Amino acid sequence: ATVRTVGCHLRRWPPRLVMAPEASSAPPGPMSDALLEGNDARTLHAASYADGSRPGCFRRVCACLGAFLLDLLTILFLVVAAPLLLCLLGPLILVPLVDRLLHPRREYLDGVSAAFANLTPDAIIHGLFISEEPVEAETIFSKFQENYLSPERTVFARFKQRFVVRGCLWPYWKDAEVDVSHHFRTVKEPHGQMELQAAIAQHQSKELDPERPPWEMWHYENYTDENGKPCSATLLRLSHSMADGCTLMRVLMQAATPNKPPEGITDARADRRKRPNCCTLLRYWLTAMRKLIFMGDDKPSTFKSSSYIHIDDPKVVAWNTVKCTSVADLKVMGKGLGGATINDILLAALSGAMKRYAETTQSGGLSNDLTVCSWVSLCPLKHIYTDLSEKPLKWGNSTLGCVYLKFPLGERHRELKSQKTLHHLQNMTKDPALMVEAKSAVDLLSFFGWLPKMVA
Repeated sequence: ATVRTVGCHLRRWPPRLVMAPEASSAPPGPMSDALLEGNDARTLHAASYADGSRPGCFRRVCACLGAFLLDLLTILFLVVAAPLLLCLLGPLILVPLVDRLLHPRREYLDGVSAAFANLTPDAIIHGLFISEEPVEAETIFSKFQENYLSPERTVFARFKQRFVVRGCLWPYWKDAEVDVSHHFRTVKEPHGQMELQAAIAQHQSKELDPERPPWEMWHYENYTDENGKPCSATLLRLSHSMADGCTLMRVLMQAATPNKPPEGITDARADRRKRPNCCTLLRYWLTAMRKLIFMGDDKPSTFKSSSYIHIDDPKVVAWNTVKCTSVADLKVMGKGLGGATINDILLAALSGAMKRYAETTQSGGLSNDLTVCSWVSLCPLKHIYTDLSEKPLKWGNSTLGCVYLKFPLGERHRELKSQKTLHHLQNMTKDPALMVEAKSAVDLLSFFGWLPKMVA
């Protein structure tokens, strides 16, 4: 089956993304240029690459002085303002802490999950599964009930619980009845790709019922994919308070056959970076906190609305499949482009597509680079395929991370072409400080989750 999520897709066996056989290096060609520019891979064109100019000595000195001053302000904030803030908020945490001591058997949400439940109830994960041939809804629903709603499989009891949100106290999980007619929905009307994208967009503008377990399953029996092939599609909606993406993938793999990569296929390539020492980790952490504390908002632009988009406002969902290439081809192309990963290529292609779109608008492009929030997993990919007997399943968002990247879309990167854009993004994503930033960002989010809802 084809497993898809909004924004990416995995063809057939998921481990092919990271476990395809090693391919020989190949030089970059027109196909790589077309992909990185955000064009269809069939559009072959010759591109000239502009050399990026390095900043002068004076600008480098000013940048170093500015970074030093921000580091100094960050230290002052962490040493003076943060303890003072904790002292002020401490009494407010005493009440929910006493409630937790009085009810030790309750299963409370972790900090990140509580932040999603209290502050962003529209944080919903949408997973789309497309089968190779038409499948009846009763087959899908019965398999799901057998694997996840069976009384014998207590490890998946989260599907039969809902979280209780309270103004002054911490949210917790409570047993709830699963209404089959509510949680399992069948759509028999014919749907093509455009109609399915519109249907998912409508789902993204609807919250889940807070009085029921926070998930729904919609099955589109008569779906026709982009190749005109009759098949079926299943949409699974789950609250982000249940678990992060990596944990939910592990949950879904427990019902897959097979649920592990074939024997003889090597694991994902090992991280060859040296382990940083304590001083280096402290410097990374200080850099991450400086970035998170003093990061400003982007100005309204083509990609940022001037007003907040509410949950019930209309959304747009779209995905695209590059038909004339494969994961193995992308790996070959990445080797020829200086060891770029598939992630780097996808980010560069997205950046190129957004740059081309911005240039077609009335503004003619963005004046500043675009700040992008990228959610990442803090656990290795192999955990998805690990048996529950080897590593017990832990619900929640403990493996969730978050990093902030600057997409090169502004004026100073206006003439930056495909390979230069890729190398620019590679330099950002290879920064080892991002691992510390990913953990620090969700720690800050967890702090707001531990606060009562009326204060956070």
